[in-house]
Amino acid sequence: MLFVKKIEIKSFKERNTILNSRYTMPRSSNGNIEKRRLNWLVNDWNIKLQNNDLSLTQMFIAFNIDTNLVDRFIVAGGSTNHFDIIILMKDGNTINIEHKAITETENNPEHPWSLSSIPQLINGPYNFAELSIKYCNVWYNLVMPDLKLLFPTLPELPTYNDWLRGDASMGSATTEFGKALKEIRKADKENAYLIDTLYKNSIKIFWKNILENNPDILEQFKQELLTKMQHCLSQKHLWLNAHYTTSNTIETSLMFLTATPQISNLSIDINTNEDNHKYPKITLNYNLSSNPNKKFQGKALLRWGNGNGIANIRWNIS
Repeated sequence: MLFVKKIEIKSFKERNTILNSRYTMPRSSNGNIEKRRLNWLVNDWNIKLQNNDLSLTQMFIAFNIDTNLVDRFIVAGGSTNHFDIIILMKDGNTINIEHKAITETENNPEHPWSLSSIPQLINGPYNFAELSIKYCNVWYNLVMPDLKLLFPTLPELPTYNDWLRGDASMGSATTEFGKALKEIRKADKENAYLIDTLYKNSIKIFWKNILENNPDILEQFKQELLTKMQHCLSQKHLWLNAHYTTSNTIETSLMFLTATPQISNLSIDINTNEDNHKYPKITLNYNLSSNPNKKFQGKALLRWGNGNGIANIRWNIS
């Protein structure tokens, strides 16, 4: 049985904030805003806990959590955690809550990470799966030499391991090759177009080859992906989608608390978009415990997170 709770805070000082404010923020401030939101939520809940607030009791009783048995709420902290808030129970047990900021005012309790304002369930680095390691090999051995031919002023290629650590990993390019390519890309639109074209062609050929010639690799990827999605979701006991009216709003007037669905029966459909100019589309089909008889859809996007061809090869998994 699926439990979902919609919560409205009556005394919300920002209720009259203009709802159509642009919901964007610089990347540098994104993490700070998230920390402040989590701290506000935890402080608000702890005050309500001390005061035996009925709204808090009703919010958690739907998930068989008796607030009389709760010691306190804390922010999880740490980049390796797959959750944001921890409920510390008086008996020493813990319950984990995932928090997502959303722009929508309606929720999808069966599939809470499917909202358009939630970019992914998992943000995986280049070594998230064996398949993305193989793409790194393709880019380094087949595409980077072509970049050197196209732009002869580029430095010599770094070693493969230096490139993995310096450019393929999360963050900005740190090799001399990567930093120079970034400047070339920024220099004019034609350069950016050429680099984008190399990326688009290489990723199309890569997925086409996997689909047609390497079914074992695709099956391995499916199993890796299912295992990692199951592990991620198993650590999020509850899922909280909180609506914020602007990109820098800290307090929330509207929250949706859901028991986190668990995933099973994953399959993968690959559309290479070979006959058009679109990037390949990898669709994930799976069942969720929220509605076991229904098929849900997500996606697996292998992309560059810091400029095509420049840095941060990563996965967006939903």
